Amino acid sequence: MAIVQNPITGRTKKKFGTAVFSKQFGKNVMRSKPMEVKNPQTVGQVTQRNKFATTVNLVRQVLPLINEVYAGSLRKMSPFNKITNNRHEQN
Repeated sequence: MAIVQNPITGRTKKKFGTAVFSKQFGKNVMRSKPMEVKNPQTVGQVTQRNKFATTVNLVRQVLPLINEVYAGSLRKMSPFNKITNNRHEQN
């Protein structure tokens, strides 16, 4: 069920059909659910998923410190996403 604050530009959240509504960094965002999801289990894909899972687990352990370091300095990305993205690009 979608929740709409005002019919034209207001706050909308949750799902309506294949559309997903949310608020991210102060802006209303609409995205669509994928029609099909492929899940290849190739060696390369599994290796990449394992690297990403390791990165996420490490970042979660120091998340309070990361939030303190980046407090208020990021506009379009959360501190968690920023540090995960930086770490992921290095591999």
